[in-house]
Amino acid sequence: MEELLEIYKRIEDLRNKGVKMKDIADKTNMPASVLSSLYSSVLPTFARSVKKGMTEEEALDYALSQVNNVSKKRLLGNLTEMKGQLLELEPVTTGNQKEIPFVRMLTEEMNHSAQEVYNYSGIYISYSLSSSSDCLKMEPYLISASENNDYVQVTHMSAYNTTHRGIGLLNNHQNAYIIFNEREAPQLALFTIYLQLPMYDYPSMLKGLYLSLDYNRNPIARRIVFVKYSDSTSMDDFIELKGGLLTEEELTPERLAAMDILHQPERVIIEYNGMWLVSKFEEMEKPAGWGVEQHITCVDASTFQVYMANMKSLFMAMVRNADMVIFNRCQEEDPLPSYRRSIKVVNQRAEIIFEDEEGELGDLFEDEMPFDIDAPVIDILPEDYGIWFVDSMDHPDRYVGKTVHFKARALKPRGMGSKFFVPGRTAMTCCADDTTFLGYICKSAFAPKIAEGQWVEVTAKVAFEKRMEYQGEGIVLYAEHVEVCEPLADEMVYFN
Repeated sequence: MEELLEIYKRIEDLRNKGVKMKDIADKTNMPASVLSSLYSSVLPTFARSVKKGMTEEEALDYALSQVNNVSKKRLLGNLTEMKGQLLELEPVTTGNQKEIPFVRMLTEEMNHSAQEVYNYSGIYISYSLSSSSDCLKMEPYLISASENNDYVQVTHMSAYNTTHRGIGLLNNHQNAYIIFNEREAPQLALFTIYLQLPMYDYPSMLKGLYLSLDYNRNPIARRIVFVKYSDSTSMDDFIELKGGLLTEEELTPERLAAMDILHQPERVIIEYNGMWLVSKFEEMEKPAGWGVEQHITCVDASTFQVYMANMKSLFMAMVRNADMVIFNRCQEEDPLPSYRRSIKVVNQRAEIIFEDEEGELGDLFEDEMPFDIDAPVIDILPEDYGIWFVDSMDHPDRYVGKTVHFKARALKPRGMGSKFFVPGRTAMTCCADDTTFLGYICKSAFAPKIAEGQWVEVTAKVAFEKRMEYQGEGIVLYAEHVEVCEPLADEMVYFN
């Protein structure tokens, strides 16, 4: 099947020399539409697939599956004859044609551009908005001098696996124009790209506009960005690439920069793939002026427990820095308070919202506390500490002025003062190696006698005050009685 590649190169050579597809079709006794499919889709796909390691038979079958008007049997049966016919065909030149001044000027510009293209030659990846979807379109371009160095040759691989060839015009290192026909001959649909050339050598990015026709043959204009992929001008390197439509999950710094230029947005909303680590996006370099304003995590309550049982660490990474967590599709029988506590243990500042299928729910937590909130002293059993901690953080007004009693381990952070300590418990956020300490600041005259890590039994009145440690307001406990006690058999906090 080496003849297929030879035929491809011969047709390309004839086209570059100005031979029309109709003339090539007439010479090879092939319908123009079939020849166009062969040249723009089947042969480049075949060459690219062989380059990637497919057998020639597999590559040809795959290439032919992309079109519906090329017969494998007829194609293979005519290869030798077709190759000979193409070799016989040469461009016809006539000396009696009347010169057209504008065409002469374009020819001169083409010759001049070929001498200047060294500064811009190579393989580029273009980014533009698709006219048929909401996706970003990615398409490779190869820009180089022609074989005879008499014009700038541009090859374009579309997002829909078709190849187009055109010319490039460079004007005084200020502007560039790329022109090619994006329809099959004999139709003519010019695709014109205007690029602004920067005032420095070997730019890595070119910005501009393109003008073409949409599927209803209406003219459309879009911004386009060319990002340098390689300095190579090899066709073999180019055909390894493939165009396509990019979704939000394929984010890279270069694509973010391209979208910033194309959209010029005032505000950006990114729907991030939940199976990817959020930390990768948070650490990603973003365009100038971009910053994360709000992080919202949406959770399907009907599958939450499955995710927590099988992918807890991945889910916790999604909510760790979230400003808001929204549980939707909630049912009345769901253990929603437990869901809430699971989030609060890893992200205490997150606002948590529950919605049913209609989009709203009432007060879910009015009667869910496992202790008597109206008792003179609210006795918090060891197994209920996590529930009390989360509820008091969400609803401090329920506890302000009331007295609570619980067992905890004492921490004594530096700089807090001798009469202060933090009684609390350790909670596991996603695994044994990832824990957090849950506790409130407590003032007590007994504090200087408490050792770091010692277990204590605390009876204290609850207040809500502004503290530097909280970077705002939070619960402060004023101890009425503190005494050392035996450690709990299980220090870990649970929220069920």
